Amino acid sequence: MKVLIFHGTHGSPQGNWFPWLQQCLTEKGHVVHVPALPTPQDQSLQNWKRALLEQVPDFEKADLMIGHSCGGSFALRLLEEALIQPKQTILVSAVIGALGNQFDALNKSFIDAPFDWKKIGVRCDDISIFHGKDDPYVPTTHAETISEQLNAALHMIENGGHLNAEAGYLEFPDLLKAIHV
Repeated sequence: MKVLIFHGTHGSPQGNWFPWLQQCLTEKGHVVHVPALPTPQDQSLQNWKRALLEQVPDFEKADLMIGHSCGGSFALRLLEEALIQPKQTILVSAVIGALGNQFDALNKSFIDAPFDWKKIGVRCDDISIFHGKDDPYVPTTHAETISEQLNAALHMIENGGHLNAEAGYLEFPDLLKAIHV
């Protein structure tokens, strides 16, 4: 299985639970890519697509795509633009609109146009969402909207925060259990 994991704004491949998940999946024989996406300097949808293509030229062959925060927005845009059609997509604390905070300017190119949920839905019908009930950055309405629009399984996590290292998420066993492709 080929896996793509996307970090979010101010993130990196070495942050949060990404190294742990990469190791877990690699030990099972899967090929896992966690590309370094430009942030905060030069963060834009176009620059992230360029970085992805440079680091993972055959990214469209991925069976599983996982995106955290703005990385979730990125995953949704890849689906929407028919650049990838994985068997499963998992969105973690995904951003789909303005947050009213310092991240809006960096996320603008990912969220400035409405998402075409019909296009996204036909490109991956196995979508799961994880979101902290007390996320300090992304309101739960983002996860609820994605779930409603895509008929996606929604896993709301008590005291999960932004499901990142700041909230204690250096490992993410519930996400690992949700992978079934």
